[in-house]
Amino acid sequence: MKIETRDIAVVGTLGALTAVLGATVGFVPVPTPAGAATLMHIPAIIAGIVEGPIIGGLVGFIFGLFSWTRATLPFFKDPLIAFIPRILIGVVAAYTYKAVRSKRLAPLFGVIVGLVCLSGMFYGLSCLTKANKSMLSNPLSILMFKVSLVVISLGIAYSIYKAIKAKRLAPAVAAITGTLTNTVGVLSLIVLRFGKEFPPEAAYIVGVTHGIPEIIMAVIIVVPIVLALNRVLKKEVE
Repeated sequence: MKIETRDIAVVGTLGALTAVLGATVGFVPVPTPAGAATLMHIPAIIAGIVEGPIIGGLVGFIFGLFSWTRATLPFFKDPLIAFIPRILIGVVAAYTYKAVRSKRLAPLFGVIVGLVCLSGMFYGLSCLTKANKSMLSNPLSILMFKVSLVVISLGIAYSIYKAIKAKRLAPAVAAITGTLTNTVGVLSLIVLRFGKEFPPEAAYIVGVTHGIPEIIMAVIIVVPIVLALNRVLKKEVE
């Protein structure tokens, strides 16, 4: 592993931006039950896309360090929860960006995203039916609902496969996976380590209400910044 002066500068700049966001406008009010969407994961996504997984992981480490030192909830005082998902944000974003730009990996990526969406929808159905026993009590209704989930997931997978042929969508997809890495990783570790205080049903609700606005914000911010940086750094933009 070779880290050059430019890499150190990128880590320092984006790491400082992460800290500034956390201390100022790191949370944007949104009209959802969550009430706010975080922006603190965005510098790690940009670092991973533009400079690769190592630099993205280092910026994510700074995000985790800030979260750990400023934690008020016991969940985030746990180093595993504070650091691991945040380090992986830039790593996942970097490899996703490369995968989406590869014609050979595009079909596989579409299938993986479709399966993830499908499993998430089925898990959400399970959480909702546990919370409300009368919901979809009719077996035929449950079957039709499951079939519709499969169809939706297949549609998402096919849409992604067709869409990512346009290389400009690579930053958008990387922004989505980077955001999901943070949201799903943090919530999953909280459930594993604090399951009694924070059950899976609560994690799912928080994940949906926080994750959707954070994905939207990430895509809106990351795509133009990455395209601009690619031009400035004279990297190829197809």
